[in-house]
Amino acid sequence: MSQNRVKLSPLQYLYKKIRNNDTNINLPHSDVYYVRAACEAHYNRKFSLAHVEKIMREEGWTDNDG
Repeated sequence: MSQNRVKLSPLQYLYKKIRNNDTNINLPHSDVYYVRAACEAHYNRKFSLAHVEKIMREEGWTDNDG
């Protein structure tokens, strides 16, 4: 039997984790969303947030604001 997967918004994802008492929460930094949008526009294909964040970290990006 196949599962229907509904894509949650980041806020819905957070609320679902809180409801389930799950403390393992990974919400990507806003930079990751901007870079993903730029990459998708440039390459005309979809990228996952996890993939974009992984590549950004490999290139030296950190989510520290300082």
